[in-house]
Amino acid sequence: MESSENLTPETEKKQETETQTTQVEQTSQTEQTAQTESTPAPETAPAKPEKTKKTKKRNPFVRFILAILKILAVIIIIIALWCTFSALDRKKSVSMIPSDFSVYMHTDSVYDCINPLIDLQAADIFLSAPDKSDIRGIIMSLRESEYRNNPIVKILASRKIDAALYTTEENSGLFVASIDFGVLSSITRLTDLVLPRIQIEDLYTSYTDGISYYEYKTAGASYYFKPVKNLIIASNDLPHFMQALRGKNDATYTKAQLDLFKKKVDEPVKLIIDAKKLAVAFTKDNELLNSLSEILSPNLLSLLTFKITDSEINLNIEVPTETSELSAIKENYQNTVQLLSVDSTAPSIVTRMSSSVQYYTLLNIGTLGQLKEAFFPMIDADTNINGVWSTANGFARSLLGTTLDDLLFSWSGKELAVLGIEGLNDPVFAIQIADESKRKEVFETAFDSFLIKENKSLILNGVRIPRLELPGFLQNILKILKISLPKPYYLVYNNYVFFSQSAESISTIYSTFEGGTNISHNPNYKMVADKKNQETGISLFYDLERSRPFFINSNSSLSQILELYTIGKTDFVIKKDKLIFKLNAASRRAGSLKNIPGFPMDLSGEHSSTALNAPVSKPSTIFWVENGQLVKALDAKKTKISSYALPAKVKAFKAVAGKQNKEQVIILTEDNEIYLLSSELELETPYPVKLSGDIIDYPYFAGTTSYVPFEDGTISKVVSKNITKLNFNFDDFSPEKSTVFYDGKAGAIYEKGFLGKLYIIYRDKCINADNPIMINKIGFGVPAVFEVSDNLLYTGFISQSGDLSIYKIENNSIVETYADKLDGLFYTNLIAYNGFFYALSSDGQILKINIATGDTTSIQLDNVSTKESRIYIQTVDNRTFICVGIDGNMIYAFTENLELMPGFPVAGTGIPAFADVNGDGYLDCFALTIDNKINAWNLR
Repeated sequence: MESSENLTPETEKKQETETQTTQVEQTSQTEQTAQTESTPAPETAPAKPEKTKKTKKRNPFVRFILAILKILAVIIIIIALWCTFSALDRKKSVSMIPSDFSVYMHTDSVYDCINPLIDLQAADIFLSAPDKSDIRGIIMSLRESEYRNNPIVKILASRKIDAALYTTEENSGLFVASIDFGVLSSITRLTDLVLPRIQIEDLYTSYTDGISYYEYKTAGASYYFKPVKNLIIASNDLPHFMQALRGKNDATYTKAQLDLFKKKVDEPVKLIIDAKKLAVAFTKDNELLNSLSEILSPNLLSLLTFKITDSEINLNIEVPTETSELSAIKENYQNTVQLLSVDSTAPSIVTRMSSSVQYYTLLNIGTLGQLKEAFFPMIDADTNINGVWSTANGFARSLLGTTLDDLLFSWSGKELAVLGIEGLNDPVFAIQIADESKRKEVFETAFDSFLIKENKSLILNGVRIPRLELPGFLQNILKILKISLPKPYYLVYNNYVFFSQSAESISTIYSTFEGGTNISHNPNYKMVADKKNQETGISLFYDLERSRPFFINSNSSLSQILELYTIGKTDFVIKKDKLIFKLNAASRRAGSLKNIPGFPMDLSGEHSSTALNAPVSKPSTIFWVENGQLVKALDAKKTKISSYALPAKVKAFKAVAGKQNKEQVIILTEDNEIYLLSSELELETPYPVKLSGDIIDYPYFAGTTSYVPFEDGTISKVVSKNITKLNFNFDDFSPEKSTVFYDGKAGAIYEKGFLGKLYIIYRDKCINADNPIMINKIGFGVPAVFEVSDNLLYTGFISQSGDLSIYKIENNSIVETYADKLDGLFYTNLIAYNGFFYALSSDGQILKINIATGDTTSIQLDNVSTKESRIYIQTVDNRTFICVGIDGNMIYAFTENLELMPGFPVAGTGIPAFADVNGDGYLDCFALTIDNKINAWNLR
């Protein structure tokens, strides 16, 4: 560096300038650094990032929401995995069903299976049996339930179910059910974790052989259930239940049986039934066909599917089999087994039947000779059919020079039929001709003999119809087969020989078919027949008005159900590996069933002629009395009868509505005790209540409050144990001539006589004790009293000879009187209802009288006597019934306008009752009959 001493002025100035510039730059850098530290960084980062940078903190609420979402996501994943596991970890229902069942049922949806069946008339018939009363109660409740169409209920009820019924020597109502919950088993699998921690009355956890399960105990039975993977197993029999829980029951079934379980069907219900038991059930009333069921092996199972509505029923039964599986218990059945080994063909005669055929039975399984060998061994040995045949064969050989085998079998084919003709009683028998030349030869040989005579003189509707006279030995054989043809007409036509006792029947067969119409034009046949001519071995077309097939000849529930479908066609088809039974039937009167299935029901003693229902919105119990002191109650939904024996005879009783609309019956016995019984006829606390004093007339029951009249002119008001005496302070009272009515608001006491007295009771007081209304005509019963409003009453009285008197009573004083003369004799007094008086004359005239004006309208029942009858009025479910039971066994019911109600009259005596017995939402009528029964009718 140069010294300052040697610097020139220019040099000094230059250095000074450089020094100032350096100071300014340093000052600027210092300020810039300070500004950088005090001012936030701009959004755009500088080219070189900062060495230190602070992270922005999230809002706590956002962090909380994110945490919740993560937890929910984990839960959803866990639930999804659990549901997936539950759907995949499955057990087959068939492995849980023990194999010794009588009936096995499968449906893919309980809802789709049961819901359409609930409303069927057929269901009413099936449930009418006494042993099905509990099930009936459930079905009737379901029929009325508003939840039937609830979408949630539908989803929950749309479960697959496999169920089996079992029969033992002690019990025929045992079952095991396996319900497949599928993916919903993700819930049922938690049962063992949840259910033991919940207290449920009558539900217990039990153990057998180290297996835990749940038991629900009722008064009459125990029910067991347990979740098993995707299934819930339930039963009412512990041995079968335990066998089900052990699983592996499918190992006990044959391959053919397992194929039945797996087979897909179009119908909503699939049943698998013991083929032998089913055959016996169908044929038990036909000796020959019942014997045929013996060829079925006990190991055979049949597949039954059906579709049923009120207008039609389709039933299919399939028995998978091979010839080797058919039973060979009896050697005589080998010929029958052989017949059942040949596939069925389509019969030709169906296309050649005329439209006039109303019913037929058709056999297409073998020739006459083959049928003889197959069925003769099944005919009752007492008939000695083989001996009769042998004798007839001897006669034929001696007198005709030929055998019966040649006479009957040498020319005939395998189609045989019995035809019923419209409007004619005599059936037509048809035999197929297999060899026409042989037939001619046989017939000519027979006609040349003196035993069989032929008359060819008859020509009917342009066709000659010969007549034969059969010898006795042939008639004997036909009689054994229940065929009567002593002198048959016959016609060879369309490759068949037709025989009948009626020439007109044969002529009709010919003329209608020649006219171009066959059975396919018959409207009844079209309702039930397949569109094409199907293969069949045995076929029946029937109309129940003309013929009854063998399976509708018993009193079984099945027969009663099938009777609802009046037109039907049945086919029995033989295939190489199975036997098939088909039934298609249709109803021409669906919805018109008036008599309710299960009724009439026999009573155990003589009844009171009075059937009563409680005045509740939907009554379900009918009460009556038998043998004077046995109270009966019918649960209308279950059709189950309860009894309660009283220590004394009944003086009066009434069905009443208790607390919470409970149905009850209140009774006064002849030893002055009041009983109150529930709808199940259980004694209510604190009854019975004992009354003291002499009762002079029937009491009135206003609900559970009783008004009982006594000889001293008082009325006891009885409410449970509380008894209040209503004393009216009569100066002169004749109990032996008095009739009393009081309902707690208004009433009357009538002292009968030529100068009778009428006392009016209003709100526990007699308003005219000192000044009774004088009645100068004799009447029966108690005058009617009707309260219009506070302190405004009308009292009506009618004498035996028809003198009508109406009294208007206002503020405890008679202000107006109306009198009239009505035609007829009256053995009951007036009934007051809804502003009118009703009267009944002894010759069946019913009168409706306006309370205020006396205006009268009436109707006349023709040719009846009502001398010992009375009018009974009640309102049930917003319908008012004006009921009259005529002398005898008939009850009428009218509207308030005296119009006859639908469904009436009905057979019965006395007072009817009303309840909905079949759960269809409509009231049904119940009545006791003179032959000691209770009957019920559909009023729709």
